Amino acid sequence: MIVGSQLEKIILICILGTILVSLSHYYALEADQHTQYPSYRAILDNYPLGEVVYVQGSVTEIDPEGYFIIEKYHSQNIIMHVSGELPGELGDEVSLLGVLKPSYHVEDVKRIHVISYRKYDFSLIRSLAAIIFLVIFFFYCWKFDFKRFVFRRR
Repeated sequence: MIVGSQLEKIILICILGTILVSLSHYYALEADQHTQYPSYRAILDNYPLGEVVYVQGSVTEIDPEGYFIIEKYHSQNIIMHVSGELPGELGDEVSLLGVLKPSYHVEDVKRIHVISYRKYDFSLIRSLAAIIFLVIFFFYCWKFDFKRFVFRRR
């Protein structure tokens, strides 16, 4: 049977969890409206022709005039052609600022940031190793008391 203090803890956890989920959902919906440069949402809604836009994605093809990047935005694949030379290679993640031209074409790149797919995979593996290490260290120093529903020092 649940005692009064345990019931209060469960209710508090549910309330805090609901607040966290609702704030995360609000941020996910509204973040695009508060950026300095329009991104994919603005491009799909009103196509700001001639304005500086922020685009990102994976490099899928390189041609003599530039390269193509693809981004999956709300289950819709958006393919952008970027003029200029790619400072990376095929498969890299690219984020850039450039002027939007007709038919999903970006010219006059102002700023570009390239993340090599090898570095990206390495950072994921490194983060996974760090999380595993921290979980092992945490459970080495602490144990869970199921009767009182708390962590106790070993």
